[in-house]
Amino acid sequence: MKIRTIVQFIFLFLFGLSCSETPGNDDLLVDPFIESVMSSTDELEVERQSFIDSPDLYNVLHVYALEGSVYILASDYADKFLKVIKRDGTMLSKTGGQGRGPGEYALINQIERGPDGSIYILDKRLNRVHMYSLDNETSKLTLKNTVTYKHEANSHMSSLYVTEFGFFGVFMSLTDYETWDNIFYLYELNEEFQPVNRLLELPGNDKIPISEEAIGKMDNFLGSMTHWDLDGEWFYYMTSKKTNVYAYNLISGEKDTLSAITLSERKNSDAQREYLKKRYDRLIESSPTVETAINETETLPYYDHLVAHNGSLILRVFDAGSDTGLLIHYHTKSDKVRHITVPTYLLGISYSGDKLYGYKNMETGERMIIELTLDK
Repeated sequence: MKIRTIVQFIFLFLFGLSCSETPGNDDLLVDPFIESVMSSTDELEVERQSFIDSPDLYNVLHVYALEGSVYILASDYADKFLKVIKRDGTMLSKTGGQGRGPGEYALINQIERGPDGSIYILDKRLNRVHMYSLDNETSKLTLKNTVTYKHEANSHMSSLYVTEFGFFGVFMSLTDYETWDNIFYLYELNEEFQPVNRLLELPGNDKIPISEEAIGKMDNFLGSMTHWDLDGEWFYYMTSKKTNVYAYNLISGEKDTLSAITLSERKNSDAQREYLKKRYDRLIESSPTVETAINETETLPYYDHLVAHNGSLILRVFDAGSDTGLLIHYHTKSDKVRHITVPTYLLGISYSGDKLYGYKNMETGERMIIELTLDK
């Protein structure tokens, strides 16, 4: 089976997680783990929370806040357009659309901004990187170039980073077609976005069968998953069932281990199992092995997302039915750890200045972008 098919399986599973049914308030629990984190750390308060309601956004997949700009970039899964949105929800311009031609997408997987302000869009399905200029006065995106990058048969780009000292990418590599074991590598890339220098090896993700009959496997979101991000010259990564965050300097090669917070083992409970089954019932219909994983998992992940920005790390606590969403804010210079209370099921987190952005699946079926202004 080709690696592209593997990646599509994984993406459809993870996209299914973000599209899964949002349980009602009656299903939410008091999570003792969340309560413990909140009682043992100071709070970084949210000064203001506002919704960005845009009639031109149908199914938000990625939100990217532009530092020092009044614009937000959002990718729309429904029509495969990249859209420039004002904070009042007005769409100023859009580009893309579904297709295989120049500037068209099979899927927008990542939005990245280069040091010169250029916008880079990663399309994993077509193995392409699109580069745009953004006119701050007209808000228009202009396509500058499209590069179709090459990769090995058992490897695929997961993330792209554009810095003042070069291009970097994280690639997933399948190490065993029988077990579907994988591993991640951080590479320095050339201008064609091809790996030229391997810098770091990251752990792979735990797997579960797609079904009892299928040969393939998919990521187990209740198992150990690896998450990463880049801030300046520092690359950070973690695994979801450990509390340490690991740092790697792209320039010097220096490595460090950050112990942001000491946490006890996070036990799964019958109440949380019932909540998870309800939340992921659509996935369970297509892949009953997900229900098996929920039943058999004894310990839950600590985190399921990592954002690095301006010397701070945001770690999203894995949602297992709590009546509140929770983020851990860790300042890498001072080692100060605080928690941020956020709406439940906050997805697609982006950090800009003193603001956090994400989107939330509403009970009405809509997806709304949320802007959170943090206390300074």
